[in-house]
Amino acid sequence: MKSIEVLAVAHKDLLGEVTPAIAAAGITTLHLATGIDSALNKSTTIQPGLALIDTSFSADAVGQLLRVLSQASPRCPIMLLGTPHASADAARHYGRYLRTAQLRAVPAPIDAHYLGLQIIQILEPDLHGRRQIAGMLECGDLRLDMDASVATLENRTAYLTAAEMNLLGMLMRQSGNLVSREQLRAGSLAGDAAPKDRSLDTHMSNLRRKLGLPNGRHAGKPQIRSFRGRGYALVGYCMAMLGMLPALAGAIE
Repeated sequence: MKSIEVLAVAHKDLLGEVTPAIAAAGITTLHLATGIDSALNKSTTIQPGLALIDTSFSADAVGQLLRVLSQASPRCPIMLLGTPHASADAARHYGRYLRTAQLRAVPAPIDAHYLGLQIIQILEPDLHGRRQIAGMLECGDLRLDMDASVATLENRTAYLTAAEMNLLGMLMRQSGNLVSREQLRAGSLAGDAAPKDRSLDTHMSNLRRKLGLPNGRHAGKPQIRSFRGRGYALVGYCMAMLGMLPALAGAIE
């Protein structure tokens, strides 16, 4: 991750939840503020490349900080933590305060691993090195031959069913990003699966087994990560530090 300054503004409890995700995303310079006044003071002395703001502060206080940040650092992406609004709605809700081009909402409850994915997606959108050529998808060492329905990873070859190939293709095309359960069902299971049907999870389990992908958080290996109730993400080598989140969380007082 390139060197970048990040401003995180949140109540102490939330800072304890999000700081490990920020650190695991490779951020080298992190400025913490537990109140809006403190954040306003910091915003006059730094040029943040990313700002994370807890929306449980009063709307007027959040709006004041957004206005100052967008004037001082108009290209700074802003992530609103714990907002009840989706990103598009949040942009409209807070739009009167903003001049910045990027605003993203992270709904409550905060999932640290999902937050880490979002941070890396914003700061390093091309980090995963996705590549597609005729009939072939590549993501790091993982290759998918869509004509033959064969995936290879290191020295392992996996022969996939049609559903498994479609699922893996969707994850590879959006590697590092969360793909919702609804998107996966619609794009890979012909939309036939009911919301409570477990066939999607069965296919993902089979993919992990065939490719020898770890089910837990093992640094240095790609993973198909499950986000409970939300969907799945293909996490590549560059995301291995997210596996360190429990240890990092334990180091925060």
